[in-house]
Amino acid sequence: MRTLRLWASILTVLFIAFSLVVPAASRAENSGWSIESVSFTSRTGGDVYPGSTGAVLEVSVLYNSTQNAYNPSACITLPQGFTLRSSRCSMPVNYTLGQPVSAGYLLEYRYIVDVSKNLEPGVYGFTLNITY
Repeated sequence: MRTLRLWASILTVLFIAFSLVVPAASRAENSGWSIESVSFTSRTGGDVYPGSTGAVLEVSVLYNSTQNAYNPSACITLPQGFTLRSSRCSMPVNYTLGQPVSAGYLLEYRYIVDVSKNLEPGVYGFTLNITY
């Protein structure tokens, strides 16, 4: 099995709303993977605020390697103040178990997150560790 880590940042907007952004250079310890987009919305589709429950974190990861990958599980580690409701590790929502992932395939990972009501606005990072 191969493992890699991708880094991204959580950025607060205004003074209380939260959103996620992808840094200019999403870093992967092994080549072939890159974060293409990150979305962090409330369960109703709006902004995320301190105290939000059931917010949806969606991470799109592009695979660009010459070898196929199989069963790409992504485990996320969130900073203090963010609590996972869903499993820490997940398979892409747009993937069929056992099928090859080839270059150019965009994988969609989804996590359900609660945000502490005591969380201060600021920049927060998370780690996405993909094993295949």
